[in-house]
Amino acid sequence: VLGKYWSTLFNDNFDVGTYSLIGASAVLGGSTRMTISLTAIVMEITNDIYYLMPIMMTIMVSKWVG
Repeated sequence: VLGKYWSTLFNDNFDVGTYSLIGASAVLGGSTRMTISLTAIVMEITNDIYYLMPIMMTIMVSKWVG
């Protein structure tokens, strides 16, 4: 929902799948508390190094908050 809103607000072509990937990583990171292994699992699923830093930061923050 946030990705779609951001796309209409700034008239850019944001990939909604990226926001859902980051959100799913945050939920899993907060509930399972597995920082390094969860980052490796999500990186294996995406197969793209471009998402490494946002996923790492999201998982670390969700672990601190959760």
